[in-house]
Amino acid sequence: MSLFTSVRLEITSKCNLNCKYCHNLDFANKNNDMTTEKIKALLISLKKELGVNKVLLTGGEPLLNSDVVEIVQLLTDLKIKSDLVTNGKLLTEKMINNLSKAGLKRIRISIDGVGDEHNKYRIGSNVEELWEKCKYIKNNTKINTVVHTVSSMHNANKMFDIYKKILEVKADRWRIFDVGYEGAANQNIKELDVSTYYHEFMDQMSRTLRHYIEHSLINKLDIEANGVFKTNLLTKPPMLNTYEEKNKYFKKILNLSPCAYIQHQSTIRSDGKGTLCQFFS
Repeated sequence: MSLFTSVRLEITSKCNLNCKYCHNLDFANKNNDMTTEKIKALLISLKKELGVNKVLLTGGEPLLNSDVVEIVQLLTDLKIKSDLVTNGKLLTEKMINNLSKAGLKRIRISIDGVGDEHNKYRIGSNVEELWEKCKYIKNNTKINTVVHTVSSMHNANKMFDIYKKILEVKADRWRIFDVGYEGAANQNIKELDVSTYYHEFMDQMSRTLRHYIEHSLINKLDIEANGVFKTNLLTKPPMLNTYEEKNKYFKKILNLSPCAYIQHQSTIRSDGKGTLCQFFS
């Protein structure tokens, strides 16, 4: 059995946005993407040889691969949980319904705000449309809906507003990433002044988490914020009777990586090359 039980698979390097902080810029819009036939053969091998049980389809923008629904259907047939992260620009009602019928289990939509703080940095995106698409998915499918937010100086003071909007559309999960200082972020570093960013972010998240806990929303929304908070930290620990059991449990908690994915997920680039997490490029 493989060390990795899940794979982040880039099914295209092509992207239809121009995000000012894209960490994956150095790997975007290449001309050596795997064919659909190679992707299918790879997925069959991952299941048969390594026992992989979850695949996150990404890119680039995975919906730019015209065979994305076919790929999701293959994952369903292989009994592999299918997950997809998208900027949502091509996420039409028809596409949503086709992905649902093919068996997509989770969709992660990149949304960084409720207004211009999103549109200014995710150039080519429309935040109002994205929130409506979240509502449509929740109201018309059984797909687990996740909002992915990149936090930086452009939206640190909007975290509570984003949180309230997520509650409004009834998304299942909110995952917040700190801006990665690589790729496009390096090119636009002068626009990414962090002098007040972390203070604003922590103030906003403190307000958010107070509301979250006081209103007992743990069963309505799962939150993972920048590796500093996870909803499952609010759950009661298992019954621990001896000092040795308690010591072992708390050592396990303390030793967890800020991002647990590195412990079980590998990345396969759009050209078929395997790496660790994409942030370790």
